[in-house]
Order: sequence, then structure tokens, then C-alpha cells
Amino acid sequence: METQAEVDLQSIPDRHERPIVTDGGKTLLWAGEDEAGNVEWFDMTDGLVDPRRFQFGIGKDEIPPVDEPVFVAHDDPLLAERGVGHQTRVLGVSLNGVAKAYPVKVLDRHEVVNDDFEGEPYAVFW
Repeated sequence: METQAEVDLQSIPDRHERPIVTDGGKTLLWAGEDEAGNVEWFDMTDGLVDPRRFQFGIGKDEIPPVDEPVFVAHDDPLLAERGVGHQTRVLGVSLNGVAKAYPVKVLDRHEVVNDDFEGEPYAVFW
């Protein structure tokens, strides 16, 4: 639903609607709110995508990334305790002789892992 009127930018919309508002000459798309009820907005003023094309989402920063992944050897009992076995689907990355595996069930929940290979930062996106 598009609203072209000035609005109170701290009002909380229905979470199933992503209102588009015009405020001070800017086109804003609702991005979510924090626990205190402070609303966040994406500035779509100069965007190349029509904000009306966006559908329901969960809001900005609602899915936390994995920032400090912990890796264990393939035969470590900790893997079995956490439900990782020989049939577990993983996303594998190998660089300069170092290999790492990211379980898909973890990526399904977090979508992003911020990691590094021997000091070189990289991100895994799912």
C-alpha cells in the first residue's frame, strides 16, 4: 500500500504491510522497528527499484550473521552432539590449502557467515 502523505515516522505499521511514505521529499520504505518501538526506514529516493515491488519481509537486521564461526575436526564428537554427521549437507570453501565446511542447516537460520582465511576476511552468503 502506498501512502503519499506526511506521516509520523515513529508510528509502527502492521508487520504485514510495508508502507512507502514521502517525507521531506524522500521516498521511504518501512524497514522494521527495534524492541523499544523505534521505526527504521530504507531511503529509496534515488533507488533503481520501485519500492512497491518489495513484498512482506521480516525487517532490517532481523537475521543475525555468524560473526565468529567455530570449526572442529571432522571426527570431533562435538559434531555428532550438534547433529552434524556424514550425510549433513554443507557448503564447502577451500582456499590456499585450507578447507572449511558450513552446515546448510546453520546457513538456513543465519544466511551470512563472516569469516576469514588466515587473516583474509570473506563472507559466505546463503
